[in-house]
Amino acid sequence: MGSYSELYVSGHPVSSNKSSVYPADASLFAPADKKVYERRVSDRNPLVWGHLDSDEYETAFEYRTSAKKVAERLDVMGFTLRACEEMFEAMREMQLSNEYIFSGERATFLRRFRFADWLGALRTVIEQRPFKSYEEEEVRARIHEPVHYVLGGAWPSDDLFGFPLANKVDMRCVLRGLLEAVDHGAEVVLDYTELVHGGYYEEGDDPREMALELPEANYPSNEQIILLTEGSSDRCVLENTLEVRYPHLCDLYSFFDFHASNAPGGAKELVRAIKAFAGCGVRNRIVAIFDNDTAAAVARRALYGTRLPPNVKVIELPSLEMAENYPTIGPQGTYRADVNGSACSIELYLGADVLKDENGKLTPVQWKGYDQTLRQYQGEVLNKESLVTKYLDLVSRVRRDSRAAEKHDWWPMDLVFDSIFSAFNG
Repeated sequence: MGSYSELYVSGHPVSSNKSSVYPADASLFAPADKKVYERRVSDRNPLVWGHLDSDEYETAFEYRTSAKKVAERLDVMGFTLRACEEMFEAMREMQLSNEYIFSGERATFLRRFRFADWLGALRTVIEQRPFKSYEEEEVRARIHEPVHYVLGGAWPSDDLFGFPLANKVDMRCVLRGLLEAVDHGAEVVLDYTELVHGGYYEEGDDPREMALELPEANYPSNEQIILLTEGSSDRCVLENTLEVRYPHLCDLYSFFDFHASNAPGGAKELVRAIKAFAGCGVRNRIVAIFDNDTAAAVARRALYGTRLPPNVKVIELPSLEMAENYPTIGPQGTYRADVNGSACSIELYLGADVLKDENGKLTPVQWKGYDQTLRQYQGEVLNKESLVTKYLDLVSRVRRDSRAAEKHDWWPMDLVFDSIFSAFNG
Protein backbone atom coordinates (compact mmCIF):
# COMPACT_ATOMS: atom_id res chain seq x y z
CA MET A 1 0.00 0.00 0.00
CA GLY A 2 2.88 2.35 0.73
CA SER A 3 3.32 5.46 2.85
CA TYR A 4 2.45 9.00 1.83
CA SER A 5 3.12 12.60 2.74
CA GLU A 6 -0.01 14.75 2.82
CA LEU A 7 -0.44 18.47 2.20
CA TYR A 8 -3.40 20.17 3.88
CA VAL A 9 -4.77 23.69 3.57
CA SER A 10 -7.17 24.65 6.35
CA GLY A 11 -7.58 20.94 7.04
CA HIS A 12 -8.48 20.09 3.46
CA PRO A 13 -6.26 17.59 1.57
CA VAL A 14 -4.55 19.22 -1.40
CA SER A 15 -1.90 16.75 -2.53
CA SER A 16 -0.15 13.56 -1.46
CA ASN A 17 3.07 11.89 -2.52
CA LYS A 18 4.10 8.29 -2.13
CA SER A 19 7.39 7.36 -0.43
CA SER A 20 8.84 10.89 -0.30
CA VAL A 21 8.09 14.57 0.14
CA TYR A 22 7.27 16.23 -3.18
CA PRO A 23 9.68 19.13 -3.98
CA ALA A 24 6.89 21.58 -4.82
CA ASP A 25 5.25 20.85 -1.45
CA ALA A 26 8.60 21.25 0.33
CA SER A 27 9.21 24.67 -1.25
CA LEU A 28 6.16 26.09 0.51
CA PHE A 29 7.86 26.01 3.90
CA ALA A 30 10.80 27.65 5.61
CA PRO A 31 13.34 25.54 7.55
CA ALA A 32 11.93 26.75 10.88
CA ASP A 33 8.46 25.39 10.04
CA LYS A 34 9.43 21.81 10.96
CA LYS A 35 7.42 20.46 13.92
CA VAL A 36 7.90 17.19 15.81
CA TYR A 37 5.43 16.46 18.60
CA GLU A 38 3.29 13.79 20.25
CA ARG A 39 -0.36 13.43 19.24
CA ARG A 40 -3.17 10.91 19.52
CA VAL A 41 -3.57 8.67 16.49
CA SER A 42 -7.23 9.70 16.51
CA ASP A 43 -6.12 13.32 15.86
CA ARG A 44 -5.04 12.50 12.32
CA ASN A 45 -6.89 14.38 9.60
CA PRO A 46 -10.34 12.75 9.36
CA LEU A 47 -10.75 13.77 5.72
CA VAL A 48 -7.89 11.39 4.88
CA TRP A 49 -8.00 8.81 7.65
CA GLY A 50 -11.65 8.89 8.63
CA HIS A 51 -12.59 9.01 12.29
CA LEU A 52 -10.07 6.81 14.09
CA ASP A 53 -11.05 5.41 17.47
CA SER A 54 -7.69 5.09 19.20
CA ASP A 55 -6.20 6.34 22.44
CA GLU A 56 -2.66 5.53 21.33
CA TYR A 57 -0.07 8.27 20.89
CA GLU A 58 2.38 8.68 18.03
CA THR A 59 5.21 11.04 17.14
CA ALA A 60 4.00 13.38 14.40
CA PHE A 61 6.37 14.89 11.84
CA GLU A 62 5.15 17.98 10.00
CA TYR A 63 5.95 21.30 8.44
CA ARG A 64 3.35 23.82 9.58
CA THR A 65 2.80 27.53 8.92
CA SER A 66 0.08 30.05 8.08
CA ALA A 67 -1.67 30.53 4.75
CA LYS A 68 -0.47 34.15 4.73
CA LYS A 69 3.20 33.15 4.94
CA VAL A 70 2.85 30.48 2.24
CA ALA A 71 1.09 33.00 -0.02
CA GLU A 72 3.96 35.44 0.50
CA ARG A 73 6.51 32.75 -0.36
CA LEU A 74 4.57 31.85 -3.51
CA ASP A 75 4.39 35.52 -4.52
CA VAL A 76 8.18 35.77 -4.26
CA MET A 77 8.57 32.62 -6.36
CA GLY A 78 6.38 34.15 -9.04
CA PHE A 79 3.18 32.23 -8.30
CA THR A 80 1.13 35.36 -7.68
CA LEU A 81 -2.65 35.65 -7.66
CA ARG A 82 -2.44 37.51 -10.96
CA ALA A 83 -0.37 34.68 -12.47
CA CYS A 84 -2.92 32.21 -11.14
CA GLU A 85 -5.78 34.08 -12.80
CA GLU A 86 -3.93 34.33 -16.12
CA MET A 87 -3.16 30.61 -16.05
CA PHE A 88 -6.75 29.77 -15.11
CA GLU A 89 -8.12 31.68 -18.09
CA ALA A 90 -5.50 30.23 -20.45
CA MET A 91 -6.29 26.65 -19.39
CA ARG A 92 -10.03 27.32 -19.56
CA GLU A 93 -9.65 28.48 -23.18
CA MET A 94 -7.55 25.41 -23.94
CA GLN A 95 -10.27 23.16 -22.54
CA LEU A 96 -12.92 24.93 -24.60
CA SER A 97 -10.84 24.40 -27.74
CA ASN A 98 -11.28 20.64 -27.32
CA GLU A 99 -14.80 20.37 -28.77
CA TYR A 100 -14.80 16.57 -28.49
CA ILE A 101 -14.56 16.66 -24.69
CA PHE A 102 -16.08 20.04 -23.90
CA SER A 103 -19.21 20.63 -25.92
CA GLY A 104 -22.88 21.22 -25.25
CA GLU A 105 -23.74 21.66 -21.58
CA ARG A 106 -20.10 21.38 -20.50
CA ALA A 107 -18.93 24.11 -22.84
CA THR A 108 -21.85 26.37 -21.92
CA PHE A 109 -20.93 26.11 -18.24
CA LEU A 110 -17.19 26.56 -18.79
CA ARG A 111 -17.65 29.68 -20.96
CA ARG A 112 -19.26 31.49 -18.04
CA PHE A 113 -17.13 29.89 -15.32
CA ARG A 114 -14.50 32.57 -14.75
CA PHE A 115 -11.72 32.99 -12.20
CA ALA A 116 -13.90 35.01 -9.80
CA ASP A 117 -16.52 32.23 -9.88
CA TRP A 118 -13.85 29.68 -9.10
CA LEU A 119 -12.60 31.66 -6.07
CA GLY A 120 -16.17 32.09 -4.82
CA ALA A 121 -16.86 28.37 -5.11
CA LEU A 122 -13.61 27.58 -3.33
CA ARG A 123 -14.61 29.80 -0.43
CA THR A 124 -17.92 27.99 -0.15
CA VAL A 125 -16.22 24.60 -0.14
CA ILE A 126 -13.67 25.67 2.48
CA GLU A 127 -16.24 27.36 4.73
CA GLN A 128 -19.04 24.79 4.50
CA ARG A 129 -16.96 21.68 3.83
CA PRO A 130 -19.60 19.88 1.72
CA PHE A 131 -17.03 17.19 0.91
CA LYS A 132 -18.23 14.13 -1.01
CA SER A 133 -21.83 15.26 -0.68
CA TYR A 134 -22.10 15.42 -4.48
CA GLU A 135 -22.34 11.61 -4.45
CA GLU A 136 -25.87 11.86 -3.05
CA GLU A 137 -28.39 12.72 -5.75
CA GLU A 138 -30.69 14.70 -3.50
CA VAL A 139 -27.77 16.79 -2.21
CA ARG A 140 -26.29 17.23 -5.68
CA ALA A 141 -29.41 19.10 -6.75
CA ARG A 142 -28.93 21.60 -3.94
CA ILE A 143 -25.26 22.39 -4.62
CA HIS A 144 -24.60 25.52 -6.66
CA GLU A 145 -23.10 24.47 -10.00
CA PRO A 146 -19.66 26.12 -9.57
CA VAL A 147 -19.32 24.47 -6.15
CA HIS A 148 -20.37 21.17 -7.71
CA TYR A 149 -17.63 21.61 -10.30
CA VAL A 150 -14.98 22.48 -7.70
CA LEU A 151 -15.93 19.34 -5.76
CA GLY A 152 -15.36 17.25 -8.87
CA GLY A 153 -18.93 16.09 -9.29
CA ALA A 154 -19.78 17.86 -12.53
CA TRP A 155 -17.87 15.46 -14.78
CA PRO A 156 -14.70 13.37 -14.61
CA SER A 157 -11.56 15.42 -15.18
CA ASP A 158 -7.94 15.85 -14.19
CA ASP A 159 -8.71 19.23 -12.67
CA LEU A 160 -7.64 20.12 -9.14
CA PHE A 161 -10.50 21.87 -7.30
CA GLY A 162 -11.99 22.78 -10.65
CA PHE A 163 -8.88 24.55 -11.93
CA PRO A 164 -8.90 23.77 -15.68
CA LEU A 165 -6.20 21.34 -16.83
CA ALA A 166 -4.45 21.60 -13.47
CA ASN A 167 -2.33 18.57 -14.37
CA LYS A 168 -0.58 20.74 -16.99
CA VAL A 169 0.45 23.55 -14.64
CA ASP A 170 2.60 23.81 -11.54
CA MET A 171 0.51 22.83 -8.53
CA ARG A 172 1.74 25.93 -6.69
CA CYS A 173 -0.09 28.13 -9.16
CA VAL A 174 -3.37 26.43 -8.25
CA LEU A 175 -2.48 26.54 -4.57
CA ARG A 176 -2.00 30.32 -4.69
CA GLY A 177 -5.62 30.68 -5.72
CA LEU A 178 -6.74 28.25 -3.05
CA LEU A 179 -4.94 30.29 -0.39
CA GLU A 180 -6.96 33.34 -1.43
CA ALA A 181 -10.10 31.46 -0.40
CA VAL A 182 -9.00 30.79 3.20
CA ASP A 183 -8.30 33.00 6.20
CA HIS A 184 -4.76 34.35 6.43
CA GLY A 185 -4.36 32.56 9.75
CA ALA A 186 -5.47 29.19 8.40
CA GLU A 187 -2.79 26.54 8.67
CA VAL A 188 -0.93 24.90 5.81
CA VAL A 189 0.48 21.55 6.92
CA LEU A 190 2.77 19.04 5.24
CA ASP A 191 2.40 15.84 7.28
CA TYR A 192 5.14 13.30 6.57
CA THR A 193 4.56 11.18 9.68
CA GLU A 194 3.84 8.02 7.70
CA LEU A 195 7.09 8.36 5.75
CA VAL A 196 9.11 8.32 8.99
CA HIS A 197 7.12 5.45 10.43
CA GLY A 198 7.46 3.62 7.13
CA GLY A 199 11.25 3.93 7.15
CA TYR A 200 11.58 6.32 4.21
CA TYR A 201 13.11 8.99 6.47
CA GLU A 202 14.97 8.90 9.75
CA GLU A 203 13.60 10.92 12.65
CA GLY A 204 16.42 13.47 12.38
CA ASP A 205 16.14 13.93 8.60
CA ASP A 206 15.05 17.18 7.02
CA PRO A 207 12.77 16.00 4.18
CA ARG A 208 12.26 19.58 3.01
CA GLU A 209 15.96 20.09 2.33
CA MET A 210 16.32 16.59 0.85
CA ALA A 211 13.40 17.16 -1.52
CA LEU A 212 14.73 20.50 -2.74
CA GLU A 213 18.07 18.88 -3.58
CA LEU A 214 16.46 16.37 -5.95
CA PRO A 215 16.98 16.87 -9.72
CA GLU A 216 13.24 17.36 -10.29
CA ALA A 217 13.34 20.32 -7.90
CA ASN A 218 15.86 22.11 -10.10
CA TYR A 219 13.47 24.82 -11.33
CA PRO A 220 14.20 28.57 -11.50
CA SER A 221 11.34 29.24 -9.08
CA ASN A 222 13.15 27.14 -6.46
CA GLU A 223 16.48 28.90 -6.88
CA GLN A 224 17.42 31.67 -4.46
CA ILE A 225 16.96 35.21 -5.70
CA ILE A 226 20.26 37.10 -5.61
CA LEU A 227 20.11 40.62 -4.20
CA LEU A 228 22.71 43.12 -5.39
CA THR A 229 23.14 46.37 -3.46
CA GLU A 230 25.39 49.39 -3.75
CA GLY A 231 27.58 48.29 -0.88
CA SER A 232 28.14 46.26 2.27
CA SER A 233 26.17 48.63 4.54
CA ASP A 234 23.08 48.28 2.36
CA ARG A 235 23.50 44.53 2.37
CA CYS A 236 23.97 44.40 6.16
CA VAL A 237 20.85 46.46 6.82
CA LEU A 238 18.66 44.54 4.38
CA GLU A 239 19.90 41.11 5.39
CA ASN A 240 19.36 41.73 9.10
CA THR A 241 15.93 43.25 8.47
CA LEU A 242 14.89 40.28 6.35
CA GLU A 243 15.87 37.91 9.14
CA VAL A 244 13.83 39.63 11.87
CA ARG A 245 10.97 41.06 9.83
CA TYR A 246 10.39 38.32 7.24
CA PRO A 247 12.05 35.15 8.61
CA HIS A 248 9.74 32.92 6.56
CA LEU A 249 11.24 34.37 3.35
CA CYS A 250 14.93 34.35 4.30
CA ASP A 251 15.80 31.11 2.53
CA LEU A 252 14.43 32.47 -0.77
CA TYR A 253 17.12 35.16 -1.01
CA SER A 254 20.89 35.43 -0.97
CA PHE A 255 23.02 38.57 -0.90
CA PHE A 256 26.11 39.26 -2.96
CA ASP A 257 28.99 39.24 -0.47
CA PHE A 258 31.06 42.38 -1.02
CA HIS A 259 33.53 41.48 1.72
CA ALA A 260 34.25 37.98 0.42
CA SER A 261 34.69 39.22 -3.15
CA ASN A 262 36.65 42.35 -2.19
CA ALA A 263 34.28 44.24 -4.50
CA PRO A 264 34.07 47.99 -4.02
CA GLY A 265 30.72 49.58 -3.36
CA GLY A 266 28.83 52.41 -5.02
CA ALA A 267 26.28 52.88 -7.77
CA LYS A 268 28.86 52.61 -10.57
CA GLU A 269 30.10 49.30 -9.23
CA LEU A 270 26.54 48.03 -8.99
CA VAL A 271 26.08 48.82 -12.68
CA ARG A 272 29.21 46.78 -13.45
CA ALA A 273 27.90 43.91 -11.34
CA ILE A 274 24.55 43.97 -13.16
CA LYS A 275 26.25 43.74 -16.54
CA ALA A 276 28.52 40.96 -15.31
CA PHE A 277 25.70 38.84 -13.94
CA ALA A 278 23.54 39.50 -17.01
CA GLY A 279 26.35 38.44 -19.32
CA CYS A 280 27.46 35.25 -17.58
CA GLY A 281 24.22 33.30 -17.95
CA VAL A 282 23.36 32.89 -14.29
CA ARG A 283 19.86 31.45 -14.22
CA ASN A 284 18.96 32.65 -10.73
CA ARG A 285 16.66 35.63 -10.61
CA ILE A 286 18.58 38.78 -9.67
CA VAL A 287 17.32 42.03 -8.15
CA ALA A 288 19.68 45.02 -8.20
CA ILE A 289 18.76 47.72 -5.68
CA PHE A 290 19.93 51.28 -6.27
CA ASP A 291 19.68 54.14 -3.81
CA ASN A 292 17.06 56.76 -4.55
CA ASP A 293 19.57 59.58 -5.07
CA THR A 294 21.45 61.58 -7.66
CA ALA A 295 24.52 59.33 -7.78
CA ALA A 296 22.37 56.29 -8.54
CA ALA A 297 20.40 58.14 -11.21
CA VAL A 298 23.64 59.15 -12.93
CA ALA A 299 25.09 55.65 -12.73
CA ARG A 300 21.94 54.02 -14.09
CA ARG A 301 22.30 56.03 -17.29
CA ALA A 302 25.02 53.52 -18.21
CA LEU A 303 22.31 50.84 -18.40
CA TYR A 304 20.29 52.74 -21.02
CA GLY A 305 20.14 50.64 -24.15
CA THR A 306 21.37 47.52 -22.33
CA ARG A 307 19.03 44.61 -22.89
CA LEU A 308 18.86 42.76 -19.61
CA PRO A 309 17.62 39.15 -19.51
CA PRO A 310 14.19 38.58 -17.92
CA ASN A 311 15.77 37.11 -14.78
CA VAL A 312 17.47 40.45 -13.95
CA LYS A 313 15.42 43.29 -12.48
CA VAL A 314 16.69 46.75 -11.55
CA ILE A 315 14.83 48.73 -8.89
CA GLU A 316 15.53 51.76 -6.73
CA LEU A 317 14.64 52.48 -3.15
CA PRO A 318 11.03 53.77 -3.11
CA SER A 319 9.98 57.37 -2.56
CA LEU A 320 9.31 58.33 1.03
CA GLU A 321 6.59 60.65 2.27
CA MET A 322 8.88 61.75 5.12
CA ALA A 323 11.55 62.69 2.57
CA GLU A 324 9.23 65.17 0.86
CA ASN A 325 9.87 67.69 3.63
CA TYR A 326 13.21 66.74 5.15
CA PRO A 327 15.81 68.95 6.91
CA THR A 328 18.88 69.68 4.78
CA ILE A 329 22.09 71.69 5.00
CA GLY A 330 23.36 73.47 1.89
CA PRO A 331 24.79 76.70 0.47
CA GLN A 332 21.62 78.53 1.50
CA GLY A 333 21.91 77.28 5.08
CA THR A 334 19.50 74.93 6.84
CA TYR A 335 16.14 74.39 5.15
CA ARG A 336 13.64 71.69 4.37
CA ALA A 337 13.39 70.12 0.93
CA ASP A 338 12.11 67.11 -0.98
CA VAL A 339 15.12 64.75 -1.02
CA ASN A 340 13.43 61.93 -2.95
CA GLY A 341 15.57 61.17 -5.96
CA SER A 342 18.56 63.09 -4.68
CA ALA A 343 19.51 61.94 -1.17
CA CYS A 344 17.59 58.79 -0.19
CA SER A 345 20.20 56.18 0.66
CA ILE A 346 19.35 53.16 2.83
CA GLU A 347 19.85 55.22 6.01
CA LEU A 348 16.72 57.27 5.25
CA TYR A 349 14.71 54.04 5.53
CA LEU A 350 15.85 53.03 9.02
CA GLY A 351 12.80 54.61 10.63
CA ALA A 352 12.05 58.01 12.13
CA ASP A 353 12.97 56.84 15.63
CA VAL A 354 16.47 55.90 14.42
CA LEU A 355 16.93 59.10 12.41
CA LYS A 356 15.98 61.33 15.34
CA ASP A 357 18.58 62.46 17.87
CA GLU A 358 18.13 62.75 21.63
CA ASN A 359 16.28 66.03 21.09
CA GLY A 360 13.80 64.48 18.68
CA LYS A 361 15.28 66.20 15.61
CA LEU A 362 15.84 64.33 12.35
CA THR A 363 19.45 63.88 11.26
CA PRO A 364 19.79 66.30 8.32
CA VAL A 365 20.95 65.68 4.77
CA GLN A 366 24.12 67.47 3.65
CA TRP A 367 24.11 68.70 0.04
CA LYS A 368 27.31 67.91 -1.82
CA GLY A 369 28.41 67.78 -5.47
CA TYR A 370 26.25 69.17 -8.26
CA ASP A 371 25.51 67.03 -11.33
CA GLN A 372 25.30 69.06 -14.54
CA THR A 373 23.39 66.40 -16.52
CA LEU A 374 20.56 66.06 -14.00
CA ARG A 375 20.91 69.63 -12.72
CA GLN A 376 20.63 68.62 -9.11
CA TYR A 377 22.82 68.11 -6.07
CA GLN A 378 23.76 64.82 -4.48
CA GLY A 379 22.71 64.66 -0.83
CA GLU A 380 23.98 62.49 1.98
CA VAL A 381 22.51 62.07 5.44
CA LEU A 382 25.00 62.94 8.18
CA ASN A 383 26.42 60.36 10.59
CA LYS A 384 25.58 57.42 8.34
CA GLU A 385 27.69 54.89 10.22
CA SER A 386 26.25 55.80 13.62
CA LEU A 387 22.71 55.57 12.23
CA VAL A 388 23.37 52.07 10.87
CA THR A 389 24.91 51.03 14.18
CA LYS A 390 21.89 52.37 16.05
CA TYR A 391 19.56 50.42 13.76
CA LEU A 392 21.52 47.17 14.03
CA ASP A 393 21.46 47.51 17.82
CA LEU A 394 17.68 47.74 17.57
CA VAL A 395 17.58 44.63 15.39
CA SER A 396 19.71 42.77 17.95
CA ARG A 397 17.23 43.69 20.69
CA VAL A 398 14.37 42.45 18.51
CA ARG A 399 16.13 39.10 18.08
CA ARG A 400 16.31 38.74 21.86
CA ASP A 401 12.81 40.03 22.56
CA SER A 402 10.21 40.55 19.83
CA ARG A 403 8.47 43.20 21.97
CA ALA A 404 11.34 45.56 21.12
CA ALA A 405 9.88 45.78 17.60
CA GLU A 406 6.53 47.18 18.72
CA LYS A 407 7.53 50.86 18.94
CA HIS A 408 9.87 50.98 15.97
CA ASP A 409 8.89 52.73 12.72
CA TRP A 410 9.11 49.79 10.29
CA TRP A 411 7.08 51.47 7.55
CA PRO A 412 10.00 52.77 5.40
CA MET A 413 11.80 49.42 5.48
CA ASP A 414 8.57 47.58 4.70
CA LEU A 415 8.25 49.76 1.59
CA VAL A 416 11.73 48.69 0.54
CA PHE A 417 10.91 45.02 0.92
CA ASP A 418 7.58 45.41 -0.84
CA SER A 419 9.61 46.62 -3.84
CA ILE A 420 12.00 43.69 -3.55
CA PHE A 421 9.29 41.06 -3.13
CA SER A 422 7.28 42.37 -6.10
CA ALA A 423 10.26 42.95 -8.43
CA PHE A 424 9.22 40.07 -10.72
CA ASN A 425 5.47 40.49 -10.39
CA GLY A 426 5.03 43.40 -12.75
